Amino acid sequence: MTRWLTAVGLRVPRGLAESLAALTDAVEQPGPFIAFTHGDMAPSNNHISPAGLRLLDFEYGGVRSALYDTLFWNLFCPFPPALIERADAAYRATLATTCPAARDDSTYAAARGVAVAWRTVNMLQWFGPRVLDQDGPWAPGLTVRQALLWHVDRFTTFGIGGSLATITEAMDGLAHALGRRWRGERERMYVWPAFRTTGQS
Repeated sequence: MTRWLTAVGLRVPRGLAESLAALTDAVEQPGPFIAFTHGDMAPSNNHISPAGLRLLDFEYGGVRSALYDTLFWNLFCPFPPALIERADAAYRATLATTCPAARDDSTYAAARGVAVAWRTVNMLQWFGPRVLDQDGPWAPGLTVRQALLWHVDRFTTFGIGGSLATITEAMDGLAHALGRRWRGERERMYVWPAFRTTGQS
């Protein structure tokens, strides 16, 4: 993350290292949200048939926060906001039947914030500042730059605070810097391709 901030001419906020360390601790200790999750809920890993819906390909399955799989709609894909809210509400309601912690608004929001921060920081590690000079494909209809913009912009909507507040400060600055640099990418991408002609919101 420091490399990205430096590459776009931003200062590294005081306390960022400590905030990242707190994130590591929170990821390693998910508390009441610990669960086995699928880890890659892409459309290609969901099989729909007359028998019902089945998850396929557990290559990335593992024990971690139950909120990890919410990243598919909360962070991975540029879905319409109303769809994101409906998906998260449905997941939370189901999770709450066996995980009482999911019933508490602040507890659920904090756990979701950890998952969002974890994934966004990972994304910045995977795709270093070299993307500033050369873009590449990420998924059908989506480039790496667009995916990075979506991740950092979505991060800023969660209001993640507490011990992770310095990460939020850094991510806010990065979102503005990349948004200015890649304005054209932002204008082209903020509806997932499947929703561009349906009129859904």
